Amino acid sequence: MSRLAPRLVARIGPAPLIASGAASVAVAMGLLLGVDSGTGYFTGVFPSLLLMGLGMGSSFMPITVLALAGVEPEHTGAASGLLQTMQQLGGAVGLAVVASVFAGRSAHGFDPALRAGYGAATVLAVLAFASGLTLLVRRAAVVPAAA
Repeated sequence: MSRLAPRLVARIGPAPLIASGAASVAVAMGLLLGVDSGTGYFTGVFPSLLLMGLGMGSSFMPITVLALAGVEPEHTGAASGLLQTMQQLGGAVGLAVVASVFAGRSAHGFDPALRAGYGAATVLAVLAFASGLTLLVRRAAVVPAAA
């Protein structure tokens, strides 16, 4: 994806890639809700991880492009550092939420805890998708005004 994403950003822009990447992560997390202790790796887990990798791979670079768009050259280092900090913080908070939900349900057994953790991750992914959709709505509202 690292070689394909720049071409796609140049062709269709960052917003559609961010939204579609978040959508594929949400779908992948939703598919993982069906995983239990009897699920095979290649039949139940691998397809979701592949879809998640494609979604994240297609959205991280466009997020960087969008975050740094319009930043003056002398401030790009600070803006890039802030973006990286927020990505790390978001990942840490997201992991803490998912792990807390998993741990809270672990007294009920592994499978219910796993589904609860994946459920929390799915909710976070859907929120990311909703956030990505706002970029598309904003983009659609700006295009007629400029024409």
